[in-house]
Amino acid sequence: MRESRSALIAVASALAWNLWLPVLRDAFLRPAFAGDPGTWDFHAYYVAGAKVNAGLSPYRDHARLPAGVRDFVVDWGPGHTRFLYPPPAVVPFRLLALLPYGVARAVWLAGTVAALGLSFVVLLSWLDPASRSRFAWAAACGALTSSPLLALVRTGQIDPLIGCAALLSLASYERRWCWVSALLLSWAAATKLTPLAFVILFVVFYRDLGFALRFAIGCALWVGVGLVAAPEASWSEYLTFVLPMASLGFDSYYNQSLARLVVRITGAPKVVGLLGLASAAVLMAWLRHSLASQRPLARPTRSQGVAAFTALACVVLATAPIAWHVTYIWLLLPLSLVWATVVPGLSKAGTGLFIGGWVLAGLRPWSAVPLFLPNALGAVLICAVLVGWAGGAQSLVTAAERPK
Repeated sequence: MRESRSALIAVASALAWNLWLPVLRDAFLRPAFAGDPGTWDFHAYYVAGAKVNAGLSPYRDHARLPAGVRDFVVDWGPGHTRFLYPPPAVVPFRLLALLPYGVARAVWLAGTVAALGLSFVVLLSWLDPASRSRFAWAAACGALTSSPLLALVRTGQIDPLIGCAALLSLASYERRWCWVSALLLSWAAATKLTPLAFVILFVVFYRDLGFALRFAIGCALWVGVGLVAAPEASWSEYLTFVLPMASLGFDSYYNQSLARLVVRITGAPKVVGLLGLASAAVLMAWLRHSLASQRPLARPTRSQGVAAFTALACVVLATAPIAWHVTYIWLLLPLSLVWATVVPGLSKAGTGLFIGGWVLAGLRPWSAVPLFLPNALGAVLICAVLVGWAGGAQSLVTAAERPK
């Protein structure tokens, strides 16, 4: 056992030295130059914040930009830029835009690492001592081998903060901090609309209708902040152009969503989005019913809540109009929790399928047909394993241990 642990530490150290340190150096220590801002997504956030500080719309390219700010226009229509988030999302970027770009992106990286670290510590304290080492090793191995996390460092995406807020919302709810839970999830939804789907977890799986009210109050609070922080005209522009355009998705293999294939065939993005939400609601209702049929539930246990959250995250990512490769960073910590709490009760076949799904969810996609949707297929496989676990499938669950 000691030799295995030493070997894992050696492999992890080699990966960190040979892979992660060069990426960090290239993305954050190399000065940005004309035509290459270094972290493209964070650059879009920074430019949006600088525009709003100058009284301009964050959603348009302007002939008059603040001094030292350069936008990179893409072909989404006359003068529109790459910032696709609701107006409340611009609040932290207004503050970061007050700093020089090189300093701002280093602060952003530090904030991202702090959010992941805080989530890790909170979840570690949430587990019983027997499960903590399994969770810690799973999270470390998953992080070092995760292509979405590597892409995150290169792009400066906001997705880790969104995923951490949603997961900490679950952890807060389990500790009976219901208002904290609602405020965290409502912030995530006001910043990026996709987390709206996680309300289904609390309303359908936990059967807590009061959460919907608390969530609505939280959303009203964050929208109020957005009304103060962003120009009034930006709201109409977001609702009339940005949101409809983003709901169509993007036909790129970096968009790891099964929905984009359906949209390409049917040309009906709204129908696909509604089907995704409906399938998420049906999944949560089925999981609750299946678990309760095996053992009466006053309230789902922690492992059941983790499994339901992870299955829902997989469905949301696989069916969203836009689920960039980097967005699958949402699964890193939930899958580590599943490894610590659910996988010990799986059979060898179930464990093998779960590992296979995790590997696929963490792979880099390629344009070649067999490899162009690995993350979405991994999410589907993980969800199938968790559904089988909840249903007590004999081929997936050991005879000695059923969902509990």
